[in-house]
Amino acid sequence: MPRKHEITVLVLDEEAKAFVYEAVPRSAVVSRLTEERLKRSRDFFVLVSASGIAGCSSVIRELKDRLRVLFIRADVRPQWISETLYRSGIRALRNVVVYDEPSVVRRVLGAWTAKAPDRLIAAAAAVGDTLEVVSCSLERFQVPFSAIPALAEMPEPDRENLEIDPDGTRISWPKHEVDLGLDSIRYAVDPAWRERTDRSMKLRDQRFGEAVARVRERFGLTQEMIPGISERQVRRIEKEGCRPRLKTLRLLARAHDLGLSEYLDEVGQEARKIREPV
Repeated sequence: MPRKHEITVLVLDEEAKAFVYEAVPRSAVVSRLTEERLKRSRDFFVLVSASGIAGCSSVIRELKDRLRVLFIRADVRPQWISETLYRSGIRALRNVVVYDEPSVVRRVLGAWTAKAPDRLIAAAAAVGDTLEVVSCSLERFQVPFSAIPALAEMPEPDRENLEIDPDGTRISWPKHEVDLGLDSIRYAVDPAWRERTDRSMKLRDQRFGEAVARVRERFGLTQEMIPGISERQVRRIEKEGCRPRLKTLRLLARAHDLGLSEYLDEVGQEARKIREPV
């Protein structure tokens, strides 16, 4: 039986076939639509050259809300692409990606193949005081450089020197050793996402603190018996979810007569036993 909901990449641009085959299985690539494909797929991607848009307007209408991305190769002057779209009757531009080199296509198709389009980055650029980011699900983000401390401190001329991982995992500024994933970008601009993330981190820290207490008790230690760490500090880690620094973790491990990795393994085992709050 065919796989349910597999993606289909309709290539109407011969120049695109070579790099599309690098991003998705050949079985996902077709040069025309068939009834079988329309039944098997709910996620369609169309690749066409700007000069060939006029010939694909009927295909776009047939796919309707199943068209995830229309990739347009810029083989005409940029100012004519919008005019060509208009004359072809293609009005919705939210799912249109215009490209002049294939990396963005590879990232988007790879993300959808991996079922992670909302977690990976398709494109990014520094525009004035803002970092413009597009996810592989074509969600748009405008991030003021001032919203992320590492970017705010970066000299303005260096902000444009960003790189995107081939798979879209992160944006990097190698000179400054700065990396950003999509979660960090959402955290900077989406208050609801930030609140959920903070709540999740707090619960994780509390679970870690409870696991630290369980390991200590299992080893027969009291909060006063950790050399180099005050009883108050141990209590804050265990009861308040205060995140310990690396130096503190090493002192905890030494008090248990364990190496750091051994100690963290013990804590991890205890943490996995703690149920999430309902």
